[in-house]
Amino acid sequence: KLRANLKQRFAFWKRSLKVCESNSTNEFDRCLSHRGLAGRLLYDHDKEELGVEVSTSSQDANAHASRSLRTLSGGEQAFSTLAFSLAMWPFSASPLRAMDEFDKNMDDTYLQASLQLLLEAAEASPTRQMLILTPNDYHGCLTGEVCKGAYDALQAQGTDRSVNEGGIGRPVEILRLANVDRS
Repeated sequence: KLRANLKQRFAFWKRSLKVCESNSTNEFDRCLSHRGLAGRLLYDHDKEELGVEVSTSSQDANAHASRSLRTLSGGEQAFSTLAFSLAMWPFSASPLRAMDEFDKNMDDTYLQASLQLLLEAAEASPTRQMLILTPNDYHGCLTGEVCKGAYDALQAQGTDRSVNEGGIGRPVEILRLANVDRS
């Protein structure tokens, strides 16, 4: 009976693994589609490896597909890395999500899509706190209820550093790192 239960649990685990694989690949592709890219996550459970494939056009089946992020432009690399991080977040039970200079090498179009994805992630996880570390000023870019606490704190303190004393009620914190050399 123990062996039968073990087989049953192993079969359930394998099915769950496939569901997680499918969900993360779909989320990765969904995130990339915000900028007209397409992609998939390449799982090799036997080798315990995870690869990434990104196509520079989600509309063209013959578009360049890369298995190495190094062959993409700086903005495509940064955006693909953010999409990968967001696709993996559901598998982390951590109450704190942090992004450190996710916006490096991004032009304005990738930046706007990235900020939108981060806000969607924050709104979808109201019990988790999100910390964004950046030398950039996003006061004019981020809007919505999810950022209200951070902006209220900025205005009240008259500073570039936002600290939300209210806890998890407002899940996005933006820490602007002043005087940071971005080279």
